[in-house]
Amino acid sequence: MAENWYEIEYLPRSELYEQLTANTVEALSSAGTTVSLKPATKLFAPGDPSDRMHVVQKGIVEIWRMGLDGKRQVVAYLGPGDTIGETIMLTGSRRESEARTSGGAELLEIRREAFIDLCRKTPELMMRMMVVFAHRLEAAYKRETIERRRQLKGSLQHFDIPTILQALGRSQGTLTIHNGLGERRAEIESQSGVLQYARLGHLRGIEAFYQLFELPIEGEFVFREGVRLPAEDRGPLIGKPLDQSLIRAISLVDEFRALIDRFPDPDRLFVPRYDDVHWPDDENFVVANDLWACLHRGQSFADSIKALPYCHARIYKVLARLLDSEQISPA
Repeated sequence: MAENWYEIEYLPRSELYEQLTANTVEALSSAGTTVSLKPATKLFAPGDPSDRMHVVQKGIVEIWRMGLDGKRQVVAYLGPGDTIGETIMLTGSRRESEARTSGGAELLEIRREAFIDLCRKTPELMMRMMVVFAHRLEAAYKRETIERRRQLKGSLQHFDIPTILQALGRSQGTLTIHNGLGERRAEIESQSGVLQYARLGHLRGIEAFYQLFELPIEGEFVFREGVRLPAEDRGPLIGKPLDQSLIRAISLVDEFRALIDRFPDPDRLFVPRYDDVHWPDDENFVVANDLWACLHRGQSFADSIKALPYCHARIYKVLARLLDSEQISPA
């Protein structure tokens, strides 16, 4: 046994073993074997059995996992004294991450059988394990409690979208709508009562927000406080008060319902009667020009809706006005 247990330099820095006596540390060290990893060596990979644990003696070990975006990324760097795989070793689950070292490392490797046998013989080690795991469980419970407070979940069978958004009030975060199959359908980001971003299918911005109210929505919703939409796909900044946007969306829904019965066949073709559209410079000027271009190319009204980045209500309003002003005629 070492004359001074601090001669085993890495163990006093370990969460599990920092309060153990010299005899127990020596026994723990003797129960394992030293494993040397060359640079760019993998210790284990996802799916590997978890029949052993490791304590880093020298070097740095990288822990890699698959992120939500499907890309591998480093989630932790472990140095001398850090322990790898002690919990999963006891549960016997398969590895879910990858451990590797880029510059080489030395680790104390202890197999499950040897560790369990040592725990049976050393009540101090068993008690230390219980205390550490109890602290971890307590911390996990607190994190889960905080996370529950930061999330609002429910079924759209019991809540409608306007009620949900009004309930969020001055919250900051992202509301995600899932369809009945659990697939993400729409997302809305708001901050302190201001509508920031929205996306629904190919629509982005305020048009996506308006469209959310025009079609029947089934499934579930979840609001995650403090979560923002990815910058690369959140579309243009809206920056409008949420309550005003809600009022406008609901008024568009009323207009949409009044118009949809007028055009029961969306696959119908409409032929422009002139080379250019005549339209006043109002909020639908761009919509009118874009729809006019689609109809000039011989696209059906249904195909035009799929191609244009506007909510259905605005496109239907433009179509009705073009028809009433005799700028187009049914084919």
